[in-house]
Amino acid sequence: MTESLRGKIFSGLIWSAVRVWGNRLGGLLIFFILARLLSPTEFGVYAAVWAILLFLEVFTEQGMADAIVQAPAIAPGQLNAVFLVNFAASLAICGGVVLLAPEIAAWLAMPAIEFPLQVASASIVINALGFCQLALYRRQFQYKWLAMRSLLATLLSGGVGIGLALQGFGVWALIVQYITAAFCNLLLLWIRPLWRPSRSVSWRGFAQLLRFSSKLLFSRVLEAGNARVFELAIGAWLGAAMLGLYSVGSRVHQIVIQLLSSVVLDVGLSGFSRMAGDPLRFTQAYYKAITATTAIAMPIFIILAAVAPEFCVAVFGRQWHASGPILQWLAILGAVQSIQYINGAAITALGRSDKTLIITCAKTAATLAILVNYGHDDLLKLVEAFVYGQLLVSPLGFALGKAQIGFAWRSLFVKVWPYVIAAGAAYWSVWVARQYWVLESVWLRLTLLASLAGTVYSILSITLSFNTFVTTLRNLRHS
Repeated sequence: MTESLRGKIFSGLIWSAVRVWGNRLGGLLIFFILARLLSPTEFGVYAAVWAILLFLEVFTEQGMADAIVQAPAIAPGQLNAVFLVNFAASLAICGGVVLLAPEIAAWLAMPAIEFPLQVASASIVINALGFCQLALYRRQFQYKWLAMRSLLATLLSGGVGIGLALQGFGVWALIVQYITAAFCNLLLLWIRPLWRPSRSVSWRGFAQLLRFSSKLLFSRVLEAGNARVFELAIGAWLGAAMLGLYSVGSRVHQIVIQLLSSVVLDVGLSGFSRMAGDPLRFTQAYYKAITATTAIAMPIFIILAAVAPEFCVAVFGRQWHASGPILQWLAILGAVQSIQYINGAAITALGRSDKTLIITCAKTAATLAILVNYGHDDLLKLVEAFVYGQLLVSPLGFALGKAQIGFAWRSLFVKVWPYVIAAGAAYWSVWVARQYWVLESVWLRLTLLASLAGTVYSILSITLSFNTFVTTLRNLRHS
């Protein structure tokens, strides 16, 4: 790896961490406050709107952002074409949502989402205007400005949301916060543009990007559908309150995924793409990324799963106690997903988006099978079945990764097994301690259990393989 590329990747990791952690930690704090001010039903209405818009936004972006990042070279004419297509698609989709919102609300048996969905659909157009600019910042490792942008947008929109919630605006506090965040992000992207639209349009260059993004688009549609359809099914079958309970557990899971995995994933795609022509360097970078994720992200998810019941009550309040078991299952899934995302980024960087499509198809099939075959009257059973289905598909992703990347199973196992064993022991220690530590203060119980799990993991992971631990620290320092 050249010093220039090494420096860009390391700087990108640092500023991507600032961007993701600043944004998500700020967002998480705001989310905690809003959860205490709003009811599960209000969160459920917003969760349904959010799920629909996130799914539709995939069709607006069309996988072009990653195509721009992955391409060996990108011309202004290609960017102009992508910008025009994204903008036109966003207008069409936004108009369709406004017209069809009554039918969507009736189909989901959630009439309360109709007007909020129509208003919030404006965010589709707002976000589309920034896709190209955001992709260029990622391509050029300009994560410092992205970090500042995300943090500012989070704080400004969060302040608006909390202010409206305190004034009793209910679900509209969340809707206005969502639109405000989209507008702030767009404004801050265009304050310092890396590219400006012009009349030069290269449809041939667009077609080159489309060959990569079309396979990625189909994969993203299925990936988004895999999560969003499950959420909407909960709302339609069990009502807005149950969806609200699920959305709290799910939101914590998603934020932690972004905090722990998106930093490496975001920069990883850019870095892996620059090394795609050198198999040896690529494989070594893959080992480092997988090992670091297994050592850091995976145990945090396992510890979160262990203390999830205490976490939800302490942070959100006792009205959200039913979200604890949901978060518990989703955090276990997150431990595996955090590693899968690195595998997926490596496959995508090699230009094999068709392989990620196969993985996503398998995940979607598992989700559909669960929705068809499991009862619709028990939220926790649905969540458990969803997690089992996703975990059963996991080996396929690594099998396809091995075929494309060429890593050795034994080498990978040697690097990660101490952390897997230590994380399992940490989870078990919390389960045992909970039987004896009957404390009235939920905050004290949460603190003691989390501290116990962290201590067990740290001691055991170092003890099992001191050399692997030292090597991982060295890799993190010199990545």
